[in-house]
Amino acid sequence: MEKYRNQMATTYKQEVIGSKGVVASNHPLASLAGIEMLTSGGNAVDAAIATMFALSVVEPMMVGITGAGFINYYNSRDRSSITIDNYCTAPIKATEDMFLPVSDKWPDYMETKNHQNRYGYLSVGVPAALQAWSHIEEKYGLLGIEQVIRPAIRFSKEGFRVSDYLSGIVENNKEILSSYPGSKSTFLGRGVALKSGDILANPDYAKTLEDIAKNGVSTLTEGELGDSIDRDMKSNKGIVSLDDLDQYKIKYREPVRGTYRGYEIIGVGPVSSGATHIIQALNIIEGFNV
Repeated sequence: MEKYRNQMATTYKQEVIGSKGVVASNHPLASLAGIEMLTSGGNAVDAAIATMFALSVVEPMMVGITGAGFINYYNSRDRSSITIDNYCTAPIKATEDMFLPVSDKWPDYMETKNHQNRYGYLSVGVPAALQAWSHIEEKYGLLGIEQVIRPAIRFSKEGFRVSDYLSGIVENNKEILSSYPGSKSTFLGRGVALKSGDILANPDYAKTLEDIAKNGVSTLTEGELGDSIDRDMKSNKGIVSLDDLDQYKIKYREPVRGTYRGYEIIGVGPVSSGATHIIQALNIIEGFNV
C-alpha cells in the first residue's frame, strides 16, 4: 500500500443533473428503481422506498427487510419534518448474560465466545425495516407498496450482475456464509464465491417480496414471513419470536436541529447520534474560512 500513499484517487462516476428530481443510492439498479417511481407519478417517498427494496436485492449485505434504520422526511409543501426510529430492539427473551465475554482487554474486549454476538441466531435483533418502509409508504407515498416493490421483484427474478463490492464481501465471509444453508445456496451455490459480473437471481426472495406486495407488513406479524422466521428461530436455538414481531413498534422522534452558514440542518435525534455529530462538526467548521 505504501506505493499508493501519495497518489491521487481517481473516480469514474459522472455528474448527474435532473430538472425534476434525482435519486442517489449505492447501486445504479437501486437508483433506477427510484427513478421509475418518479417517472410513474410518484413522490420522493415512493422513490426512496422503491430504492430501499431494490437495495435489499442488489446489496443484501447492507440493506434488508429484516434490518433497521432511521427515516428523516421533509415535506416541502408544509415545511414540516418528521424523523422515525425503526432501529432493532433486543428480543423479549434476551438476557444480560446470554453472551460470554472473551476478554476485557484489546483487541478482544468486544468479542464473545464463538462470536455469538456477531454471527448466528442469537445475534439477531427484532426486525424493524419492513414495518417502517410500509408505514411511511402508506402514510406519505402516492403509489402504494405493491408498485414500489416491483423493481425489487424484477431484479430478484431476472437476476443482476454482481458488483465488485458484493463479490468482495462474499469472498471475505465465505466461512460464515457456508455455515447456513440459505446463505450458502445463494452466495456459494456452485461451491465457490460469487465473482464480479456473475448473474445472481434469488427466486425465493422474489416470492417473499410478492407476498409483501400482496399482504403488506401483515405477512411479518401474522402471515407466512413471520411464521417462517419463527420456525427457523426455534429450529436453531434463536430467540426472536412471533411475540417480538407483533409487539415491535416504530417510534416518531423529535428531530435535532442546527444551523450552518444560514442553512437549517434537521436530522434524527437520539437514539441516533449521527445528526448531532454532523451539526457539531459543521458548527466547528463554521469558524474557519473553508
